[in-house]
Amino acid sequence: KLKRKPQPIVPPKLKSRRVAREVTGAYHLIQNELEQIDKRGRSAEGSLPEDAERRKELESQMEQNGGVDYYQEASIISTTHFKTSRWVVRSLQEQPLNRKPTVKGGKLYTLEVGAINTQLQQCPWLRVRAIDLNSQDRLIEKQDMLTLPETTFGKFDVVLSSMVINCVPCPYRRFEMLARLALHIKADGVLFIILPTRCVESPLLGAEHFSNLLLAMGLRDAVARRNTPKLTFFTLVRRSDFGEIPLVSAAEGAQLSTFIARVAATLAPKTRQYLSSNKRIWDAPPSMFCMSTTPPAH
Repeated sequence: KLKRKPQPIVPPKLKSRRVAREVTGAYHLIQNELEQIDKRGRSAEGSLPEDAERRKELESQMEQNGGVDYYQEASIISTTHFKTSRWVVRSLQEQPLNRKPTVKGGKLYTLEVGAINTQLQQCPWLRVRAIDLNSQDRLIEKQDMLTLPETTFGKFDVVLSSMVINCVPCPYRRFEMLARLALHIKADGVLFIILPTRCVESPLLGAEHFSNLLLAMGLRDAVARRNTPKLTFFTLVRRSDFGEIPLVSAAEGAQLSTFIARVAATLAPKTRQYLSSNKRIWDAPPSMFCMSTTPPAH
């Protein structure tokens, strides 16, 4: 009598990049729909009668798909073809950045946001603080970038954010994330950002408005942006003439709110109006990438 092969109680170990991309894609679709349910719950109209049941279905589907741990494993697999750490280290060494310390033992203080591996920590001349919301490695700190205290502003020579901003479901929180990334680098510091090209070219944002946001935050392109059909790579430097953000109060949040107000005031008029009063931004599903310089009404 043939014995039935035991069925695994967890999803099988990932090996294929194609399957890994499917897993991460499914994860984001579920997260986006959950955000839509939450948005309705916060609105004046309130939740739909079927929202509670749909939430249970989505959470069950998430668990069947392996949950956050499986998503993290898939993220690692899907990025093995392109090593972000190699791109960052090479860019810092070469012209026009040329930032590798010349003093023996010198290290660039680096913040890696959304770290999924420790490859960047292998560079001997980088002192890396790696953080992630769902860290699976003891060398990666479990920390939400949006809750880092303001005492860390302006402390880093290098900041890296790879495929992070696009994972934030709220348009205003995406804008806040970008502002926080800019605030964490020193004057003349370097900010590396990787985003899906479809996000940069989103009908509700577009490269022009995104570029204007970067300029208003005191960031300039150090090298020409690299575009592929799937990803866009930004190598940015905080202008040394942009100045420091004055601490108007000792209260947590004062520097961030001052900076955001400054950015909103100095944006190109077309972009300022578009990102502050465009109802389409808030009506769009989270999967449609966009940003808003004003928080939601609810």
